[in-house]
Amino acid sequence: MDTELVRRLVSIRKEHRVSQMTLASRMGIRHDTLRHIEKGRRPLPDFMHGRIDWVRRYLKFVAATPEEEKEVLALTSHEFVDAFAAWMLDLENRRF
Repeated sequence: MDTELVRRLVSIRKEHRVSQMTLASRMGIRHDTLRHIEKGRRPLPDFMHGRIDWVRRYLKFVAATPEEEKEVLALTSHEFVDAFAAWMLDLENRRF
């Protein structure tokens, strides 16, 4: 799933000249996993399974600036609100 959040993470990584291989090693994940996430072939972890921690580690290991962190965390918050709203709608639809 290629999202605005993922596109921004990739652009920050590239702006800081950190390779996928280096970042994957720093994060303790397989290079293929990171590559598939960045290409939109694999989703980020969901919110129940550590998306925010994953994004924070990503930002830490690419040495993102405070401004970049704020921007990315705002995108993450928007995705959380959208996911929660979809969950609530689904829950409401199941009642009737």
